[in-house]
Order: sequence, then C-alpha cells, then structure tokens
Amino acid sequence: GVTAEEANFPFDKALNCVAFRNWVSNLDNRFVVKKLNFQSIDMFGPRVGYFKMKADVEDCHGVALPGISFVKGSSIGVLVILKCEGKEYTLLTLQPRFPIGRFGFPEIPTGAVDASGHFAGVAAKQLKAVTGIEIADSELIDLTELAYGETFPGMVPSAGGCDESVRLFVYTT
Repeated sequence: GVTAEEANFPFDKALNCVAFRNWVSNLDNRFVVKKLNFQSIDMFGPRVGYFKMKADVEDCHGVALPGISFVKGSSIGVLVILKCEGKEYTLLTLQPRFPIGRFGFPEIPTGAVDASGHFAGVAAKQLKAVTGIEIADSELIDLTELAYGETFPGMVPSAGGCDESVRLFVYTT
C-alpha cells in the first residue's frame, strides 16, 4: 500500500509528477515493494519539487533492502569552455547551496529538466537564463550519450539515497 505521514498529503500530485512516474518506470522488477510511505513533499508553487519516501522493500529472495529515497528527478549540467586569445577558460556560476553549507559554491551551469525530456533544449535554455549565452541545442556535445549511450539518463551522483541523474553537456566557443 501507499501511505503518507502528512495529513492532507497531495497523493494526486505526487503520484502523477514526472519524477515519480519516471521512478516507477525505472523500477527493476527484482525489487519487491511491500509498502511505500511518502514522508514529506516540497511543492514549488503548484508543482511537486521534491519528496522523500521510505519503502519496505526486499530483493526476490526476501532479503530486506534499504528503502529510503529522496526523489527530485533529472537535471542537466553544461560545461562551458570559452576560448580567448589562445587560452581556455571554464564558466562557473556561484550558487547558494544550503545542503552543503556553502553560500557561494562554484559550479557549472545546471538546471532541472522539464516534462518534455528534451535535454539539449533544456540545457540551452538554462545556459541562456543563467549566463546570457545563447546557443542552439545542436551546438551542445552530450557527454552522457558518449559515455552511456541511451542506457542511463545521466550520471547518478548519489544512487544510494537519491534518484537524481545529471545529464552532462559541453559547449565550446
């Protein structure tokens, strides 16, 4: 069964959001989910931002497995290499990142993936929004595709507790 710890939990929004639908579609059938409990949800206006869930889950032999998941969905990152007078520079943004306790954390431009799943288009839009650099999605090199083909949607930095995959691109001037 599916339960929630919060009164008035928005099951309709949680169960129908892109991140949850993708999580369900990727769920390997060797996992035996006995119970799924939504522990919390964070809304970004009218849409689901993140949620935390805990499952009673076993493998196909009945061995209990860790079942805590922080679900946020896919994102993109773009390594921008700027060439100027024979030298190469990378473009970093400084972002306040409370989870790691750093206010001005340097990182490549990143962003969440929208419901379209069109990674390159989202990356190009995010790059323009963050840096003002306007490019065509055809100018991006998809490093994730080069590394994994179509096997994975991106690199997974914390697979032991979070579903986030980051599709990486590079753009060179």
